[in-house]
Amino acid sequence: MARRRDPLRDALRELELLHQAGRSDAAVEQLRAVMASEIGLQVAKAAAVASAWSEGSLAPDLERSFYRLRGDGPAIDPQCWGKAAVIRALFELAWDEPEIYVAGCRTVQLEPVRGGAEDTAAGVRRRSIRALMQMPVVDAGRTSTALADLLADSDRSVRAEAAGVSV
Repeated sequence: MARRRDPLRDALRELELLHQAGRSDAAVEQLRAVMASEIGLQVAKAAAVASAWSEGSLAPDLERSFYRLRGDGPAIDPQCWGKAAVIRALFELAWDEPEIYVAGCRTVQLEPVRGGAEDTAAGVRRRSIRALMQMPVVDAGRTSTALADLLADSDRSVRAEAAGVSV
């Protein structure tokens, strides 16, 4: 019996081959197109490649991806893989627009689990507060508010990150 093709697996494989082939203007444009995807895993892989190539020109595209994935939540980005990868890539690319990190600190994504719902965005909040706290110049009021909110977060690892404690 022939195995059915998995379009997501094929797309991720193509991104890996693109990464291995190395940076070119055409490859950067391909990444830009993938970042407009409605599939969080594809955006996550594209973000990782952009970061590996230190391709700062893609930071605005990454930021737009984050907000799009954040808006549609679990439908297109289950487990927040895309959002977490975008925040990581922006931080590694030294993106210095604090608004995205503040938005990341406020990201909550409830996904259905047996017996209720579970927040899968703790990693996004941890990465966001880490990035926000390491920015050279940020509005102290906004940072303090984000930090205070995360010190009271329901997730232990987020509270620890906000307090600067290793878990």
